[in-house]
Amino acid sequence: MPSPPRIRPDEIRALRVPLGPTVVRVRVLRDVDPWMDRLTTEEIRDERFPYFGELWPAGLALARWVWRRDDVRGKEVLDLGCGVGLSGIAAGMRGARVAFADIFEEALALARENAEGAGVRGAEYLRLDWRDPSFARRFDLVLAADLFYESRHHGPLLEFFARAVRPGGFVAAADPCRPNADPFFEEAARRFAVEGADLEVELRGRRHRVRVVRLTAPRTGA
Repeated sequence: MPSPPRIRPDEIRALRVPLGPTVVRVRVLRDVDPWMDRLTTEEIRDERFPYFGELWPAGLALARWVWRRDDVRGKEVLDLGCGVGLSGIAAGMRGARVAFADIFEEALALARENAEGAGVRGAEYLRLDWRDPSFARRFDLVLAADLFYESRHHGPLLEFFARAVRPGGFVAAADPCRPNADPFFEEAARRFAVEGADLEVELRGRRHRVRVVRLTAPRTGA
């Protein structure tokens, strides 16, 4: 699938990312700043900025967390706010059936190119705003990396997770230890069973600490 018109070929660069015993080639934007000029008025008003085009520490940490798990094989997985798709790619390489979801069509194009380049076949690509209450599908696992930096998003995200995760399924949420994400995880602990750990990853020559938290949905109830 070709990249949509707002991404020009000369704006793409490739990263080589170690993942388990292999190296995944991931296409990202060279620089998100010039791209800001191409946002629509609606996107600016809604603060939909092109952060999808970069690989962030939380996405890398979540991908490596997924790679180490044996229980994703055969599961239905949603990579929410997928960006360049590395977390979903890790799940697909471990045998999951993956749906990549993002509000930007450009993100979905990058995720598709990256997933197919990594040998992930049969994935879905969904243009999705997680604030839309009409989305009714459920998954065994929802991957969510670096979505918790705005407090106004915390409530809608928790409501989405409650709708989108099957009973007994779970969310894997990754955040680069931002203090303003703490209230999200405090509220999540009242709705889900919580377990987590901090991981350290190196990206672009710097080391980053990332918390990866598993939020398990109750096995009973809607």
